[in-house]
Amino acid sequence: MFELISQSTGFSSEKAIKDAWMQKEHLQLLLTEGHSVGLHSHTHPTQMADLPEEEQRAEYVANKDWIESQLMVTPTWVAHPCGNYSETTLKILDDLGVQGGFRSSLTPGFYGSPLEVPREDHANIMKELRGGEKR
Repeated sequence: MFELISQSTGFSSEKAIKDAWMQKEHLQLLLTEGHSVGLHSHTHPTQMADLPEEEQRAEYVANKDWIESQLMVTPTWVAHPCGNYSETTLKILDDLGVQGGFRSSLTPGFYGSPLEVPREDHANIMKELRGGEKR
């Protein structure tokens, strides 16, 4: 399919992937400008809370290991993929030394941990601008 698309349109999936995703050097630049690089998971499961504890831990450990080995910093923040997490997730992140984390919405409610700071996800802002519902 990719071959057909590229032949008929000149579209390059390799170029699109390179242009869409941040590269290591982009992350290094952010660090030199004073930003933090935090965890988000290794393969971005959209339903982290549904994964068994071992799989959740493997996601975050792999992500943490990559950041530490490639960027030479220890991540202490997390942005929950799709805002999806559980008490198990929070325990894993605490075990890994994560000190703060961000949800993906400003939904009212009790947040019992610094790993659950409300923030508005860009996807929610776009949906609202288009007249849709938040996730």
